[in-house]
Amino acid sequence: MEYTNLSNGFIVAIQGNNNAGKDTVASMLAYIVRQGVTKAKFMSWLVKNKTNKDDDEAIIHFADKLKEICSVITELDISNFNDRETKDELWWIYGTKCFVSDEEINNLKYPRGLRLREGAQYVKINPNVFDKIVYDETVDAKVNIPIIKLREVMIYIAEEMIKLKWDKNYFVNVTKEKMIKVHKDNNFCIIADERFHNEHVAVNSTDCYNLTRYKNRFHIYVGETPEYNKEEDKYKAGKFDFYIYNDKTNLSALWVNVLKFYYQFILNKL
Repeated sequence: MEYTNLSNGFIVAIQGNNNAGKDTVASMLAYIVRQGVTKAKFMSWLVKNKTNKDDDEAIIHFADKLKEICSVITELDISNFNDRETKDELWWIYGTKCFVSDEEINNLKYPRGLRLREGAQYVKINPNVFDKIVYDETVDAKVNIPIIKLREVMIYIAEEMIKLKWDKNYFVNVTKEKMIKVHKDNNFCIIADERFHNEHVAVNSTDCYNLTRYKNRFHIYVGETPEYNKEEDKYKAGKFDFYIYNDKTNLSALWVNVLKFYYQFILNKL
């Protein structure tokens, strides 16, 4: 494959707001690298992406370990934390394996198979329900149906539990180890969720197999405005090398921009 001829390999970290298209850009880039720029076709990637999302081992996230931890704590399959719609748009019925939409909440529709008292109300709760005392005091589970967004669960577990009470750099350190292994096995690594400065520093400073420090590290920012706007594009972790505009309406245009990055930084600099 063409990527094996890239002398020392590379690492790409992708920045951007929630739902800006970071994972889509990562998927496109990994596919282009695997196929080689002359063989990679947009329609072939599109078909593959619809059937096999997140299947490239070279794509990792700083949040991967967090998702594993959340899966254990909530007893939900990790796929729920990987799926954007489930994580951001649906409401998890706390303590169950069921989810409901805003429409179902408004119309008091209950999931099939979940035994609930007729007329029970959905009650939106905050993440501190992981404190059992707080939960018992705020929610009467016999009358109300406690619901919460999984993204709120993830933020709480990361910020209030792991980083605050265990190690503020826990997820960064875990990802650095993973980055080294992935780069060694694939000759490249793509981190699809660089959002904080300590993550940016970790990408630049981690010594990977056959990759000297600060060399062949590239940062992409994916945004919804034609030019980078520091007020609208909030999650700038550090200096980026290439800005990709993504209005979420034209995947083929996004593909062209990813190709531009590949030509400019991967083929011409390595």
